[in-house]
Amino acid sequence: MLVDGEPMVYGAERDKGVAAGSAGALELIEGDDVADRALVHDPSLADPTRAYALSRLRRVGGPIPIGTLRQVQRPVYEEELLDQVEDTREAEGDGELDALLTGGTTWRVED
Repeated sequence: MLVDGEPMVYGAERDKGVAAGSAGALELIEGDDVADRALVHDPSLADPTRAYALSRLRRVGGPIPIGTLRQVQRPVYEEELLDQVEDTREAEGDGELDALLTGGTTWRVED
């Protein structure tokens, strides 16, 4: 089970773990000192690479990770959009639909 802030170890004897390989990929390790060598789980990492690699451990003979792989705070699209609309209204006013439709920047499409 993945627990935030704890080493990523598994197995009945907790003698297996997940460590960072030389190229940044995750590798499976074994031994008595596995807790000292294993990566500490941090689901709040901004970079999604580790979470993705954890989701693929089973493909390389590793355990199926259970727990929160990634949990980050990011802006919500709707909130960002509403903030943008509010900023524009403060800067330029509410505007008028009639003025928009009858404004000077129009064109005609000729047959």
